[in-house]
Amino acid sequence: MLGVKPLLLVTALFLLAACSMRGQPEPGASGSEIYAVAGCIACHGSSRDGASIAPSLHNLGSNWNVEELSMYLEDPSTWIEGSERMQKVDQSYTGTMPAFDNLDLQERQRLAAWLIAQD
Repeated sequence: MLGVKPLLLVTALFLLAACSMRGQPEPGASGSEIYAVAGCIACHGSSRDGASIAPSLHNLGSNWNVEELSMYLEDPSTWIEGSERMQKVDQSYTGTMPAFDNLDLQERQRLAAWLIAQD
């Protein structure tokens, strides 16, 4: 069984690999295309079910609207710092949500709208 330090190293390497898989979507890409290209699948899964590294992305509309979620995607750490609810969510998973600074506002909005519309 792995000790805590090797486990942290493995987790860190996984996160680096996942973040390096983030690509730039084609102009006009749909929310589902952005989800795939931006690397969301690496942590949240193709069915958005989540895992030990990241939460499920089902039922997002109960806590988010498109505007808020698109702003969160731009700078998750600021939202986490300012929200007790988000701090609890963040502490429940081994991963850290990256900033999607590779996406422009319209891409983040299309992704957010698609995620919210799924459930």
